[in-house]
Amino acid sequence: MCHFHYLRQAALPIYEADRHANKALKKWVRGVRRVERAVEAQANEMAQITQGYCAAVRAALTDDGQAPLDPGGLKLQERLRAISQSLGDVATQKCGLSKPLESVKKRLCRALDQTALRDRVRDQAEQAGSLQEAVAHFLAVTQSFWPGLFHC
Repeated sequence: MCHFHYLRQAALPIYEADRHANKALKKWVRGVRRVERAVEAQANEMAQITQGYCAAVRAALTDDGQAPLDPGGLKLQERLRAISQSLGDVATQKCGLSKPLESVKKRLCRALDQTALRDRVRDQAEQAGSLQEAVAHFLAVTQSFWPGLFHC
């Protein structure tokens, strides 16, 4: 149990940043359900494709991951990026997207552009100054858990 608590406390600054990004991604993708409802009455192939993509986005939004080792924000970003890339493939194969699918694609692109998690993490890793607070937190937590952390 000590290992779990140690990891949870040590990863707290990263967890908070990931949680904030997760909330931002969800905010930017809102409205996908409206697009899905708009095509529910239609029975054509493009309506079914649109419903499938909307369902994939909604499913991605509900899986939050488990901190600290499975960050929900990064997981959500990866899934939304995969859906967006798939929509790009559909656009090239079918010579464009329907209006509802274009709306979904725009929402995903806007969400991914606004949050750019991996780029932000990479930029911060290159600038040790911005990580000083997180490193100090990690060291303080490690010191406080040290006596019971390793039994061998």
